[in-house]
Amino acid sequence: MAEKAFFKDKDHRIAVTNRRFIVGDSMYPINQIESVSTEESQHTREVRRESAYKMMKIWGIGILVSILLSILFYFLVYSDISMSNDWVGGLVFGMILSSFFILIFAIMWHISWKRRFKDEEYTLHHIIVGVSSGQERAFSSEDNGLIRKIVQALNHAITHVDQTVNS
Repeated sequence: MAEKAFFKDKDHRIAVTNRRFIVGDSMYPINQIESVSTEESQHTREVRRESAYKMMKIWGIGILVSILLSILFYFLVYSDISMSNDWVGGLVFGMILSSFFILIFAIMWHISWKRRFKDEEYTLHHIIVGVSSGQERAFSSEDNGLIRKIVQALNHAITHVDQTVNS
């Protein structure tokens, strides 16, 4: 009797035939599968927010602009003082001012960095295969439709084997 395919998915490396259930590198003989069931589990993952990444770039540019403005402010305001040998006070004031701006933008950047990820909940669907040694999770996917198609193909394959054995 030739092997008959009930389901094939090359992307996920899954095949269900009248003789075998193949998932990746694992193979289950159909005549040894006692039961097929599904199970769901809830999971959480971090998903990157594009808007926060763009905000981080804006804050980074803001830090550079604040440094440049502080240096420009120093030269505009204290140019007369530097002529009178009191340039150290102007330099210190410019450094304090630029440090203040950098600190403010660094705090804003840190807040943007923390908000760059968000938690996303999703459901993972599993195919549970009952064999003589117990039950095993044979395959898991977020795609419930794919899981249903595989389970349906497994049920057809098991039924097909039972019909050929009883004939």
